[in-house]
Amino acid sequence: MFSFTEFESRYSSKSPNRPDNVLMAMEQYIDQLSKEGRASTASSYKDSLVAIRTYHNRQSVLSFSAITPVWLKGFEQWMTGNSRSLTTVGIYLRSLRTIYNRAMEEGIPKKLKRSLSGGDSGQFGLTNIFLTSSSPA
Repeated sequence: MFSFTEFESRYSSKSPNRPDNVLMAMEQYIDQLSKEGRASTASSYKDSLVAIRTYHNRQSVLSFSAITPVWLKGFEQWMTGNSRSLTTVGIYLRSLRTIYNRAMEEGIPKKLKRSLSGGDSGQFGLTNIFLTSSSPA
């Protein structure tokens, strides 16, 4: 049965329970990993989540539509500017890519398919996204 209150709480731009909230999706996946006994992997995802949340100014909502090549480049620059290695950036982006691809499989960010992958494969295109601007492409 339709409830406007439920609809508003799920789809309000400020609601952390929105189905297109990257941070919520990461938290749910971390919980799943923990339940499966994959503590090391869950810990790595937690580290990624903390970095992404900090870069996103600790806001509770980060929609999948906000994850653009410009956002990714800004995240990479922020990480390296805070003394993180490109290896660490790559690890964190792999975690984000997994969350994004899982959401794609569930049909959440449908309209983003082309903008991030450059094609119809449905995969999150991170090729060379964590190269610094001073690195050759």
